[in-house]
Amino acid sequence: MVEKTSGWNENKSTTLIGKKSIVGRVLLSQIALNPEERLRLESGNFKDLPKYIGIKSTMEMFGQYHTITLRRKGNKDYLLGGFLRFCIAVELGWKEIGAKTYFDLSDYEAIIIEITENTNRIDFTSYEVIMAIGKAKTEWERLHPNTGRGKYNRSQLKNEIISDGESLMQLQNHQDIPGFVKENYKILGISKRSLYRRVQLFKAIQNNIFDEVTLNSFKNDKITYSQLLNKLRKIENKRKIRNNKEASKTFRLKISSPSIKQKKKTEERTNSNSSNLMFDVKKKIDIMPDDNLEKVEKINEASRVDLLVKEQ
Repeated sequence: MVEKTSGWNENKSTTLIGKKSIVGRVLLSQIALNPEERLRLESGNFKDLPKYIGIKSTMEMFGQYHTITLRRKGNKDYLLGGFLRFCIAVELGWKEIGAKTYFDLSDYEAIIIEITENTNRIDFTSYEVIMAIGKAKTEWERLHPNTGRGKYNRSQLKNEIISDGESLMQLQNHQDIPGFVKENYKILGISKRSLYRRVQLFKAIQNNIFDEVTLNSFKNDKITYSQLLNKLRKIENKRKIRNNKEASKTFRLKISSPSIKQKKKTEERTNSNSSNLMFDVKKKIDIMPDDNLEKVEKINEASRVDLLVKEQ
């Protein structure tokens, strides 16, 4: 089989996010698939897919339209995008394939490239998108530990005594580094809310929130992203209701506890004693002889006169 190539300029150097890349021919034997590390999950007999058959037909007739995407790491080239084209080239007996190879990529940058490479061609399933986003977020927060949700107390840092400008520098550095969602929603071509929801679904999957049947259905595209999100909301609402009931039950138990009951009895007894004392005083005043009452009134009148003199 004659290899046909077209659609790119060989050995052309370009850059992406400050990283050097080269477009050219690469030996198929030099490309490492690394299925354990790839975000794209190939399950079942993908060679029977209409998409695979269609790409194979065009590559047989016209050669390769688009390059695959590789990451050079050590002396190996790792596949980031173009799995089907790679497999077709192997099946057709090609020795080389057109590829765009990036150098000096961090793990985080490689993940972002693989996500965009596959989502732009709608090659990822909904499950793969969510797991890829979760992996990218994990890597972002590994590189920038203070950007994770709840991991940074801005007011506490501001109130700390600044020693040699260290805390001030830390504060400034954090302000310059956005969180994962804010940094990447434009790159991934979705809204902040959509990216945040996918992050929430990733956390739910990692924490085994969904039952096995639901998760397998989602993996196999039997339920959609929106349906899974609705299931998560229902689970969270049930959890909130359960927590509220438990909190209410705990409050009732505290109210009915022996110590609370004893305290209420003590307060009632104290109030009762105070009422009885006031009643006794009033009763004693009511039974005072008239001459004693007159003395009390004279004393009160003298006090009022003395007060008026002082005010003048």
